[in-house]
Amino acid sequence: MSLLYPIIGVIGEVFGKVSDKFNFKRNKIKPTQEIFLVFLIMVIGTICFMVITKTELPVFSVTLFFLIILIILISFFQNIFEFNAVKTKDLSFREPFVNLQPVITSFLAFIIFSSEREIKYLIAIVLGTIILYIGNFEKKQRFNLDKGTVYIILAILFSAILSNIYKFGLEIISPEILLFVRVAGVLILLILIKQITFEGLNKKKITTGTYAGIFYLIGNLASLYSIKYLGLNFTIMILLLGSALTYILSHIILKEKILLRRIITSILLLILVVVTTII
Repeated sequence: MSLLYPIIGVIGEVFGKVSDKFNFKRNKIKPTQEIFLVFLIMVIGTICFMVITKTELPVFSVTLFFLIILIILISFFQNIFEFNAVKTKDLSFREPFVNLQPVITSFLAFIIFSSEREIKYLIAIVLGTIILYIGNFEKKQRFNLDKGTVYIILAILFSAILSNIYKFGLEIISPEILLFVRVAGVLILLILIKQITFEGLNKKKITTGTYAGIFYLIGNLASLYSIKYLGLNFTIMILLLGSALTYILSHIILKEKILLRRIITSILLLILVVVTTII
């Protein structure tokens, strides 16, 4: 079952992103409204999961208190940057930048945690990132430090930091408690700091946002279980396959252009992950 965790995590995250993009592109929902819907569904879903599985609450400590505050703050800003990046840039443009995040996350984990120093996963993550870059490089697509690109870069940095905090936090609390802390904290901050308006919300927007929340809930929970039981770097390596799935779904659902080079890239990534896993 444990090997299914990162695979389910990939599928959940990708379907969540595609649902977000569909809501932004087709339904014209506001970023704050989408974040509110997604996190509301994730809070409700996490509570239901904890009740069903009879999750035990952790013992309160000063370390736990500061861990909770840190997770909430970093996650809040990471999600603000992430949702704005998804809104302003096509998924096909966004993916080559986003795939720098696994390398940053992996190097941080390699330095911080002795249990994450298996060199084959680090090499695979670096090679996977190079494959993705080559497969997506376009001469006509020049680097332009516009607002959308800045959002992507900031989301990458905050996400890399947050993943390593998860690794530390999972030694203290369970995956479902950690996820609840994150989503509930972000939702509360969003309500307090951002002025959430429900103007223009309709059934289509709410339905799509609900689907995104369900997908993210499944993907995030599975990824946290994967980090806990399989390690951060192994999970990151599997998550590289998310780019391949994103290209395919963005082409099918959002009608974004997909090149033959990206198809070949996806096949090479799959081979890389399989070979690294079995050796």
